[in-house]
Amino acid sequence: RLLSSFQAKLLSLELRRHTTWETFAKNHKFTNTSEDLSANISRELSKFDRINISDIFSHTYRPTSFVDEFGRTPGLYSYYKNRIGVSYNRDITKQFGITTRYANEINNVSTSNIRDSYVNDASIEGTYFFSSNTVFLATYEFNNRKFVNSKDATTNSVSGALRQNITKQLYFDVRAGLDLIRSYDNTRYTRPFAEASLTDEIDNKTVVNVAFTKEDYTNAYRQDLFNHWQISGSLTRELLKKLRGSVSGFYGNGEYVAESITNNLRGVRADFTYDIRDNIKGRLSYSY
Repeated sequence: RLLSSFQAKLLSLELRRHTTWETFAKNHKFTNTSEDLSANISRELSKFDRINISDIFSHTYRPTSFVDEFGRTPGLYSYYKNRIGVSYNRDITKQFGITTRYANEINNVSTSNIRDSYVNDASIEGTYFFSSNTVFLATYEFNNRKFVNSKDATTNSVSGALRQNITKQLYFDVRAGLDLIRSYDNTRYTRPFAEASLTDEIDNKTVVNVAFTKEDYTNAYRQDLFNHWQISGSLTRELLKKLRGSVSGFYGNGEYVAESITNNLRGVRADFTYDIRDNIKGRLSYSY
């Protein structure tokens, strides 16, 4: 639900809230309520400078996507996550701009099997428009995850990315780089990573996307590196003025490096969403 929205010539503010109530036919003790709340402020400081501040809070009992599920410690438990971030963008020329970002994320988990953790993340990114169809990005990123009363891990990343419009509705994104990682046991790794996606906006009602990722990263579930690859695809279509449908598929294979714990996940999902009113939506979904 959109709680509030305000726009001025140089300033915009948006607040959103989303509440989900979930019940189980045969296990009533698992009935739960999840919430998320987001706030976003954007401000144009000048013709060439912009700043954005956002805060996203969520409380949920289970993953909401295959990406969230992949690598997760099994079980039904609640967790709280809050991420606050600030970014500053400066247009140097018509073709070249620089963006700096900082974010802090807190992960609080209700099960004693997982320690709470927090993340500090900072980056600087340069964007160059070769043309209206070709954009190049170069990025340096620093990431540190610390588990409460325990160890931390640090990742320094350098990467290059390219977006290329093949036609007006078909485009692909590629990103590749190198991670310099100090893991929780002080072991140091140098690991390449790569991402690629292809998107086809077939018409104003239909979008198809296929994506692939290969990387090592730290997550909120184990004090270890998760070395994985994953591929996903989705098809979204507006069936009627107020009715949208989508189908998606996912396959991922990964391993926690130090503990040699493997994780395989494959799944399919179908969703239908209907706009009952401006602030009320009905959804029917099936996932396997």
